Amino acid sequence: MNRNFRKSIAESFKEPKAKRKEEFFNSIEEPRIRVVPFYGKVIAAAACCVFAVGIGYNISNGLKNDMIGENYTVTDTTLPVPTSDDSISASTGTAPAATTASRTEKSKDLKDESITTAVSSAGSVKQAEKTTASNAGTVSAQSGYDSPADTPENAKGSAVTQIPSENYPNGTDIVTTTAVPLSPEEYERSFIMKKVTAFLAAISIGAAPVSDAHAVNEEYFHGMKTFGYNEDYYNTYEYHIEALNVFDSPSFDKDINEDGVFDIVDCYALFAYYNYRDINPNSQCQSGAAKFQRDLLAVYTPPVERYDVSDLLMDYFVRTNDMKKEYIDPSYYIDNIAPQVFDVDNIPKHLTIDPIASHFADYLLTKINYAPNSDSLLEDIETDENIDLDLDGDGVFTIADVYIYHIFERYAKNLKFYYFEFNGLKITGREDIPFDEELGLTEEQFNMCREFFFRYAWKEYAYCPFGDKGHKNSQTVTTSNFISMKVLLNGCLRGKEFLPEYLDASYYDGIISGAPYSEEFIEELKEYCEWFSVGEKKHNPWIFNSKDFAAAFDYYCDAVENGNAPEPDINGDGILNDYDYDGYNSFYSFLEQTEYPGSDNTQLTIDEWDRITTEFDMNNNGICGDMYDYSVAIAYIMLNRDKVVDNHTIEKLLEGENYEQNATILASMDIERSGDSNCDGETSLADSLLILQNNVNADKYQISNTGLFNADIYNTGDGVTPMDAMEIQRIDTSKSIN
Repeated sequence: MNRNFRKSIAESFKEPKAKRKEEFFNSIEEPRIRVVPFYGKVIAAAACCVFAVGIGYNISNGLKNDMIGENYTVTDTTLPVPTSDDSISASTGTAPAATTASRTEKSKDLKDESITTAVSSAGSVKQAEKTTASNAGTVSAQSGYDSPADTPENAKGSAVTQIPSENYPNGTDIVTTTAVPLSPEEYERSFIMKKVTAFLAAISIGAAPVSDAHAVNEEYFHGMKTFGYNEDYYNTYEYHIEALNVFDSPSFDKDINEDGVFDIVDCYALFAYYNYRDINPNSQCQSGAAKFQRDLLAVYTPPVERYDVSDLLMDYFVRTNDMKKEYIDPSYYIDNIAPQVFDVDNIPKHLTIDPIASHFADYLLTKINYAPNSDSLLEDIETDENIDLDLDGDGVFTIADVYIYHIFERYAKNLKFYYFEFNGLKITGREDIPFDEELGLTEEQFNMCREFFFRYAWKEYAYCPFGDKGHKNSQTVTTSNFISMKVLLNGCLRGKEFLPEYLDASYYDGIISGAPYSEEFIEELKEYCEWFSVGEKKHNPWIFNSKDFAAAFDYYCDAVENGNAPEPDINGDGILNDYDYDGYNSFYSFLEQTEYPGSDNTQLTIDEWDRITTEFDMNNNGICGDMYDYSVAIAYIMLNRDKVVDNHTIEKLLEGENYEQNATILASMDIERSGDSNCDGETSLADSLLILQNNVNADKYQISNTGLFNADIYNTGDGVTPMDAMEIQRIDTSKSIN
């Protein structure tokens, strides 16, 4: 490795988040509290006794790897948490090499298992010891964590992570990972792999996902509670789930108004603090919001600068509390919440706090619409004596009632958006949506639906979404929001069996003759099932998670080094080059396809297609040619082919939305820079002149991202400076002399 490469590796370890994040989130994961039967307690107590005997034996033998002061987390949440200060001994084992089958044969039988890893985000590669997992549960030793603001410079520790032995055939289920000195080659692989992960994750976000099915409540992915989000969402927006887990820690202070309770007032106060900077909350809320921000930044880095974390706190509140009907009413915040957050008598005359209520209620309703516990809002609404959602009168709120309301809602929305607003009119009252017998509803059903629609389901919110928020003369926008079908479907389906006939249009003909809008209702049902992971689990070839990728990549590199797996040489010429790289990129568009798409649609030959889909199972999950196989292959080729990358490849990486991530990847690969700042394909004095002009006036003399990458030719890694211009002049002079 050259000095710039070593420098970039060293600097990558200085980022607090990368060094601390994994340990923190593992340390705050808490066991779920539930009632354990008597015989379960007896078994658990016996297991603890056996475990204690093992601890005593290890202590008496003075093991060198004792972890004094470490906390233990039991990932099987039905077991008690050990409190002893001892480590876990491990032994190694082997198993026969795994066989590989085509994705066509095995994709239908894929089990719901994830590959997890404890590879440190600071760049450490696993130095693993392995042991057989006990059926009683898996015990993880994690670095201790005292407070959210605690970010020591040297965070060290060990982590134990469960990895399905079916995918990684080393005959073990537990991998104990410790930070140990690594060889330069191991460091290089791990560091570049970390950078490549960001690039590949960015690629996968653009793919069209197909949802996986998991239980809504108390689901965990990679040791983090999901709060009802499905696995696809977790893999795409892991930062969101990380934030929710931060908030869920008992040690993290969410009490913004400092009254000793975390409630809707705290969410409102933080929302106002972040979004209405010109209006100062009272001293308690200002102090609490500032402390919240400091504490959060100590353990969590948002994905973009000035990210509105109040939006995430609002989402956490919605998903961990019962919702009330007043929460979606702006007047509730004006009358009851604002006086607890602002000194309302001393608001400057040119400012107003009223739009904050509409803004907050609008955002909150959107969160509720996608929350797994949204049925709590419906239950609270039904306490209103004016509301009756048993539309078919059978005494039970069922999918039939939701379908009847769906018919009314389609009719009402058509009137509002396609008739009234198209003609410049406005719905002002219930009389603007008259009864229409052609819908198939009785007049009583219609009136019941209309009452719910006007009282709760349809909300209009007025606020300023622009920079002068809170100013009386600011431009106000009125927006409509609705209680979604997901909320109503949650109310009748959550915790109940989802019947296949619900997705058959003929089922609804038995409810309303002719089954109006039944196809649209079935689409709503499918969206509900996808979002809340209801129904049969399907293999999603697009799913991507950085931790799974890290495990798969490391496993594959070891397999290749040990002669147990072939390199991704798709044309079999014995060389990893641009042809293999471009071939895999051509394959990316067909991840969901099992049949060869034809030479008109891909550069791959049928033999190359067959090799990718039958021989290269990089993560050993029994499927060749899924997202992980593609990602691992691309990363492996980038690391092992000739590191000369043409301008076309650089432009593809640097001129998109993920510039920072991809620039880091390219920087880590030690690519020789050309000096071609104006990207005309040549290196000349014109490039030197552009660099000097850009240094004087970057707005007037702009350089593209590709040009900036090419221009950093002198002391590569320190940015584009006049020294780069001088180096280009020297090169040009040398060329002229030659």
